[in-house]
Amino acid sequence: MTSARRPTLLLFLFALLLGLAFQGSRGLYETTEGRYAEVGREMLESGDWWIPQLNYEPHWTKPPLTYWGIAAGIALAGPTALGARLVNGVAFPFVVLAVTWLGTLLWDRRTGQVAGLAYATSLFPIVAASTISTDLLLTLWEVLTAAFYWRAVRTAEDQGENSARATRAWVFAFWTVSGLAFLTKGPPGLLTLLAVLVFHGTGLRRGWGLPRLASPSGLIAFLVVGFGWYLDVIHRTPGLLGYLLGDEVVGRVATDQFRRNPEWYKPLFVYGLPLGLGLGGWLVHLRSLRRAHRTTAARRPLRETLTGDPIHLFLFLWLSLPLAVLSISLSRLPLYVLPFFAVLPLALARALVTGFSKETLRRRVTRTTAIMAILILALKVGSAVFPSRSDMSSLYATIGAASMLASSSDLSREAALRPSRPAPPLVVAVDESALHGLQFYLGGRLNWARTAPEGSAPSLTGLISAIANEPTSAPHLFVARETRAAAVESTLCGSVGVECREAPPGMGWRIWIVTPEARGP
Repeated sequence: MTSARRPTLLLFLFALLLGLAFQGSRGLYETTEGRYAEVGREMLESGDWWIPQLNYEPHWTKPPLTYWGIAAGIALAGPTALGARLVNGVAFPFVVLAVTWLGTLLWDRRTGQVAGLAYATSLFPIVAASTISTDLLLTLWEVLTAAFYWRAVRTAEDQGENSARATRAWVFAFWTVSGLAFLTKGPPGLLTLLAVLVFHGTGLRRGWGLPRLASPSGLIAFLVVGFGWYLDVIHRTPGLLGYLLGDEVVGRVATDQFRRNPEWYKPLFVYGLPLGLGLGGWLVHLRSLRRAHRTTAARRPLRETLTGDPIHLFLFLWLSLPLAVLSISLSRLPLYVLPFFAVLPLALARALVTGFSKETLRRRVTRTTAIMAILILALKVGSAVFPSRSDMSSLYATIGAASMLASSSDLSREAALRPSRPAPPLVVAVDESALHGLQFYLGGRLNWARTAPEGSAPSLTGLISAIANEPTSAPHLFVARETRAAAVESTLCGSVGVECREAPPGMGWRIWIVTPEARGP
């Protein structure tokens, strides 16, 4: 191994350690983690890797690439939180390498390595790597989209004998990973491509000598990779195109039907906080950098800085254009800006490299990296030590104890009619959401009910009537939040034809054991 590659390998292993550390120590949180994990588990169980399923029905809210990664992790590590998060833990070091490579392409190797270290030990990316969603995998493709573009730019600048052929290869890679971004999250995966195309058009008008992006093979790869799955499932599923355009595009952009921070001021907090604080301890260098860069050149007006330096313009467009689009949309979550967060460690790294001497830079980067790594590991341990009501593994453990109680208790005189080894209790979640994380831990064996019928969930009273009319029915465990316990308990224990008693509760949850009422001879 050459000395030039050794720092890259060490950075990869360091990021892999941070990405995988304690991934299985915290259970799945509702609602997002549970939903994604259950889709991946059902994909593995059914063997159908083409059509994502939730509750064993087609689930079209996202394309399948992230679910493929989750299912692969579950196949390797089992149906656990570690298995479900494994794809993120493995993807994280590759994102760090992509940021490092991009920093090297934009400036030099030292800047790239500092940017990689800053990204690997920033709080926002680490939180994303520890949370099951599409956004970290999407970030990998979008950072690579930017990196492949700049690799094509640098190759075209060489003017060597083989530069034209090599440039076409990098342009092809650029379009291919753009397609993978679309296959990961649909239209939001095109935001980095949008920024690149706007920058490219601006550069062509200014005569910057940028490479030709209109590559027939690259565009074909983009369409096949990004849209091939969509075209197939739309062709085979009547009405799917209308749902995807109406609910998943228009519904998210122009309406508040998903109730995800639609208020006009929410982007200031939803996006501003992760962008403003996501660097964590690296922010301490900003004051020193301000003093180090107090020169006339550093105080140039923004317009002059952007028009005079293509790299500054590119970074500005890569952050501002997607942020503007995401702010206009009425569906907003913090992780939506993760693919563009890389701009911040890149800009910070360049400022550190140009603002400090080599020795001062090494001392500052080493100290900050060590402190942030220790803090990150401590936060991961803390998330496992301190319980949360959203952690479905804790609720699953409580239900396991209640199941043993229900199976071993003689709750009615009909118990004698049941097998000597009674069927395991059936679990019913009475909640506004389906508790997919609990469903994941139960291997899919979870029923869902509402106090009032809505959508696919049956009414609680209807389910109780069915239990009362089946004298040999296995015990049922009904689970509800503390905040809804009174209404659920009055329905369960006040119903005719069933016997119910409360099992020991979990944190924030109440559990009732319900069986058919004993009947006389």
